Amino acid sequence: MSPTALRRLRERGMTIVEMTISSAVLVVILSIAATAILRAHGSASGVAIRTETERRSSAGIERLTALLGDCAGSTVAGNVAPPTGASSITFRDRIGWNAGTVVYGEVTTIQWVPDPLDAQNGLDDDRDGLVDEGRVVWQAGSGGSLKSAVLIQNVANRLEGETGGNNLDDNGNGLVDERGLSFVLNNGRLTIRLTIERRERNGTTRRETSQSELRIDD
Repeated sequence: MSPTALRRLRERGMTIVEMTISSAVLVVILSIAATAILRAHGSASGVAIRTETERRSSAGIERLTALLGDCAGSTVAGNVAPPTGASSITFRDRIGWNAGTVVYGEVTTIQWVPDPLDAQNGLDDDRDGLVDEGRVVWQAGSGGSLKSAVLIQNVANRLEGETGGNNLDDNGNGLVDERGLSFVLNNGRLTIRLTIERRERNGTTRRETSQSELRIDD
């Protein structure tokens, strides 16, 4: 082989080596970029889920507070006293006055009830990523005039931080074993707590809790 041909072969060989190295470097760079994009997408998705869960929790507690704004304290039924509180409250609104006497509206109940598609068995029966979740249901009237509506979906089985079933105050709020919807009436002040939950892409459950307090009198 002539010196010229050998030189050309060597130059060609160096070019192939350089191309191989360049391709390998490019693959590494693209891999790093793809990983960064996926992480950014996952982070953005997590923020979106957290924001939406916070919004729904806040909107839910605002709606409950509005419905209980005219609640007459003397009409509240059931044991909503600490340290247990209750996951339901039955009451009547003050709707006016007649000859100096308060006029009350129809009997109303707001309560946590199990999601009909998810039995309370520790399993995700409806395959939505949540276990034993519930909903908030509003009922008013009685008999043939009974009205009912679902107010809030994806309410946690237990309030955020609460294990449940152990008669302990796991989340340190002064209550024991409370549901994802909790009412406590103490000295004329009604405290409402609500935990909404959503499943994140990484398989964890996002929970957000909102709370309000209002004075209820006759």
